[in-house]
Amino acid sequence: MRMIYSKGISVIICCYNSGWIIKKTLDALIKQRKLEDLNWEIIVVDNACTDNTVDVVREFILSYPTVKIQLVSESRPGLIYAREKGISVSKYSHLLFCDDDNILCETYLTDIFRIMNSDSKIAACGGLGIATFLMESPPKWFNDFCTAYAIGTQLDELGLVRDNFLYGAACCFSHEALDKLYAAGFNPVLTGRLGDKLLAGDDSELTKSLMLLNYKLVASNDLRFEHVIHSKRLSFDYLLKMYRGFGISAVILDLYNKALEGKTVYSKKEHWKNMFLVYLRVLYYNFGGLFNCKHKVYSSYINGVLVGYKNWKYGFLKNKFNNIICLREQAKE
Repeated sequence: MRMIYSKGISVIICCYNSGWIIKKTLDALIKQRKLEDLNWEIIVVDNACTDNTVDVVREFILSYPTVKIQLVSESRPGLIYAREKGISVSKYSHLLFCDDDNILCETYLTDIFRIMNSDSKIAACGGLGIATFLMESPPKWFNDFCTAYAIGTQLDELGLVRDNFLYGAACCFSHEALDKLYAAGFNPVLTGRLGDKLLAGDDSELTKSLMLLNYKLVASNDLRFEHVIHSKRLSFDYLLKMYRGFGISAVILDLYNKALEGKTVYSKKEHWKNMFLVYLRVLYYNFGGLFNCKHKVYSSYINGVLVGYKNWKYGFLKNKFNNIICLREQAKE
């Protein structure tokens, strides 16, 4: 049965030990302008926090009794579970996933709502991330890898969304599109952040799945948000762990890319060919290619791809691909 939602935006903030930043994130939402004609609410999801996040949010709620803010809990660790919890208690037609360290520009809500309502086939819309640091300056390598931190434009030279995915940070989704996706049997493999574990790919799996249902992705550089990057996330070791996570998720995301390209079969021959090529790249980057920073990062990534193939055997990947094809076929009905 199709759900009918009131026109507006539910801002969902998923928190894991966010006490250091969550008040600034909420303050930016309170300062949003041009909200007179927009229904909106804030939903903060406590995803197994062990710091003072809950106390900070409760104090904030008491300070703004006229603003629709609710605090809910999700005990299952994993960003996707926290988002699902937020969605389950939301009431509006659009869902804005604002990360706990995102500071939205003052007209972000009204501008993204206007864009989303301009075309019923838009499933998701993203903005332009701007880095803000808690240390004096970022590492020298940061600009080369800033997209890993949801920084920069999401558009290519033609003004189209790059690579059929959007950053999850400050991304707005159509509630109706997500309902259709889950009703069609969407069963994600990539769960995103698990506490302090640097898993990845959940945003890409979601947006690529929506494209299989013939929805559009859009982005605008006028939608600006600050991404406050904690100093602990700027070590080179952290970067390598992130890229390892990207590599692991790439095994699953490649199945979606194949489906979007129109392929219908995931063969055993193709599977072993892919693994063979990965092994060759691992040998090169582990033993012959560690000459500079970029080589080390790609080595971490390709080793992650190998881990992904070891975790997900051929039978699992074939079944997952068949499920993805079923999603695509439902869109044709």
